[in-house]
Amino acid sequence: VLERFQQLSRSVESLCERCSTVERGIQQFRGEVPSKLGVETVALRKNLRRLVADFQADQHQRREEDAQLLRAFEEGEGAIDTRLQQEVAHLERQREALQELIDEFMSAEDREERQRQRDIVQDRLTALESDLTEEASARELADDQVVQAINEYTSLLHRSLRMSTA
Repeated sequence: VLERFQQLSRSVESLCERCSTVERGIQQFRGEVPSKLGVETVALRKNLRRLVADFQADQHQRREEDAQLLRAFEEGEGAIDTRLQQEVAHLERQREALQELIDEFMSAEDREERQRQRDIVQDRLTALESDLTEEASARELADDQVVQAINEYTSLLHRSLRMSTA
C-alpha cells in the first residue's frame, strides 16, 4: 500500500508539473508571460542601443580630435606666418641700415674707392635680397606642402569615418 501511495504521489506531481507547463504555454500564447524569443529580442535591443551609443560616442570623440588637430594646424600656420614676417621685417631693416651706411660712405672723400666699395656692398645686398626672396619662396612651398599633407590626412580621416558610419 505504501508503494502504491508513493507511485500515486509521483503521478500527481508529474501531472501538476505538466499542468504548470500547459498553463505557462497558454499564458505565453496570450502574451501574459514573455516567451524565450521575446526575452532574447529585448536583450538584443538593449545590446543594439548600447552599440549605437558607443558608436556615436566614438564618432563624437573623433570629431573633437579632428577639430583639435585643425586648431593646432591653424595655430602652427599662423605662428609660421608671423615668424616669417618678423624675419622679413628684420632683414629689411638690416638692408636699410646697410644702405644708409653706403650712402654715408659715398658722401665722403675718395669717391672712386668708395664707389667700388659701394658696388661690392650693393652686389652683396642684391644677393642678400635674392637669397631672402628664395628663402621666402622655399618656406611658402614648405608651408603649402604641410597644408596639403594635413588636408590629405583630414580627407582620409573623414572618408574612414564615413565608411565606418555606413
